[in-house]
Amino acid sequence: MTKTEGGPGNAAKSLTGLVVVVTRPAGEDEDLSRVLGGLGADVVHIPMIEFQPPANPDPLERALDRWEEYDWVMFTSPRGVTWVAEALVTRGSAPDRHPPRRLAVVGPTTAAVARSVGWTPELVPERFDAEGLLEAIDRRGERFSGALVLLPVAEVAREVLATGLRDRGAHVDMVIAYRSAFPETIEERMTTGLLSSASPTLVTFTSPSAARHLFDLVGEVVLRLPVAAIGPVTAEAARALGYRVVAVPDHHTLDGLADAIRRWWDEM
Repeated sequence: MTKTEGGPGNAAKSLTGLVVVVTRPAGEDEDLSRVLGGLGADVVHIPMIEFQPPANPDPLERALDRWEEYDWVMFTSPRGVTWVAEALVTRGSAPDRHPPRRLAVVGPTTAAVARSVGWTPELVPERFDAEGLLEAIDRRGERFSGALVLLPVAEVAREVLATGLRDRGAHVDMVIAYRSAFPETIEERMTTGLLSSASPTLVTFTSPSAARHLFDLVGEVVLRLPVAAIGPVTAEAARALGYRVVAVPDHHTLDGLADAIRRWWDEM
């Protein structure tokens, strides 16, 4: 009998018996924890990342001085939207009264956050990463020669999108809108204990920084545990640290991540 057999309703509890460690920031774990818990998992939240303003805010401030000059603004994460919108509010500008001329975002979650501050995305790719956005640009036949593009990013961000836009003739201002940091409230002893459960345990990562922070905190003890990563970039970073990645969703969303975990567990 498989984990999803045995009677009505059991398919909805297909993660029963599995402990899942969610490493998302405090306050951002609820959605994933709720989905996994609904599938029967025992969810443990160990935040491995928090977000802070850029160490040097001047580049972002200079970009916001030119906000209305940009032909395009492009966001690769929901947090980028949030931090830029909050920066505009701090300057006394209502985000909904100062929308970008043209807006592109990576993924439906980022699009939803953009709409929540009054901005309407014009371009949302089917593939939720920088490569997918560049592919969508090419499919639409968008011309970027001479275009001025603002790309607000995290402190540690890939340059795939900026490079691709420059290759297409754009002038790109890639500025740091926020940075990730290790949560000071996490204690090594507590984390090590939570990762030593007698039950089968899976660790989830939704960013490379979270994978790196957990490894830095507890060392190789965590490498014995299987890992689910939200997308190929996070999976690649986790593998480089020595993690055993067993699940990566085709759709890089929290629902996709939960479904990939379910499918992996069903095959165990």
